[in-house]
Amino acid sequence: MRILPREDWIDFSHLLIFHGRRTCQARKPKCPECPVADLCPSAKYFLNGKVPPWERSAEAAPARTAGSRAKSTKAAKAAKTTKSAKSTKRTASRTRKAAGISKKRPAPRRLGRGRS
Repeated sequence: MRILPREDWIDFSHLLIFHGRRTCQARKPKCPECPVADLCPSAKYFLNGKVPPWERSAEAAPARTAGSRAKSTKAAKAAKTTKSAKSTKRTASRTRKAAGISKKRPAPRRLGRGRS
């Protein structure tokens, strides 16, 4: 904020976003091609083939707490319920087909009120 005049803030933020999408992609930054690599704190690590220390902690497996365990258990139960509901629908459909029963479709809705 001290370096740039206030009227250039919006344009500068858009330029940084564009730069991030084109050059400095999160998974594979192109530091050798980057025009601002000398200002970037991550460039010296990536140019040497290393990962910056602040990104190393994100790569490590997160410590599980009782709260995260409960959340993952709820998510697993929800996924299991969804899977069992799908398999029940499939089983019902197969049973109807085996019995030669077709699923009745509702009559098409008419457009307008009271007109045929």
